[in-house]
Amino acid sequence: MRSSPLAILHAEWERAMTIQRQRRGEQKSKGEEKANRNRRKLTRPLTPCNFNHLTFSNRNKIASSKCHLQNATHLDRVPALPANPSNAPCPVSVSLDRIGDRWSLLIVRDMMVRGFRTFREFQNSGEGIATNILADRLRKLEKAGIIEPEKDSSDGRKVNYRLTGKGIDLAPVVLEMLIWAARHEKTYLPCAAVETYATHRKELLDEVRRRWREHDLTPLQVNGEWRWP
Repeated sequence: MRSSPLAILHAEWERAMTIQRQRRGEQKSKGEEKANRNRRKLTRPLTPCNFNHLTFSNRNKIASSKCHLQNATHLDRVPALPANPSNAPCPVSVSLDRIGDRWSLLIVRDMMVRGFRTFREFQNSGEGIATNILADRLRKLEKAGIIEPEKDSSDGRKVNYRLTGKGIDLAPVVLEMLIWAARHEKTYLPCAAVETYATHRKELLDEVRRRWREHDLTPLQVNGEWRWP
């Protein structure tokens, strides 16, 4: 018996609906499987092996997040920071984080040796630093507690910069770098001057600290010429 057009249409519709339900079931299964995988990743405990790749700052961030998100079970398994001091950050590494770029220590040098205080003086120091980089380094040095801004006594709208106690403690570092480079590389500093500074380290550092303590802006160096002793 020949089927009517309506019966044929109904059969095709049933077949299409069956295929569509099968596809939806497959997609749902794939979605559930993916969700389960993500859930397993979130709840997987961190082991010392997969925690070692984190930097010290990131470990601090994770530990801080742990304090504020106690309900997040995967953070409850974050290992604590190492109690052993031998695993703490190296002091040299920490120093480089603060002043290890090309410009930061030059700014400290100009404040310490040349008596520079203003943005314009740093910009015109002859080193060729871009204004945006200079502004960024001044901001970072201030944030690190190495320099501090202060209003100009003659113009309250003008900002001067001054080394802090933490910043002036870099004087021996700057002096030793000066002596090392003059001894081993080609620099403008005469050999006799190098040996004078090397022999009288304490006197030179005492003078640098005195000038800083007394707000004496008399430069130790002018246009490449040293004015000490």
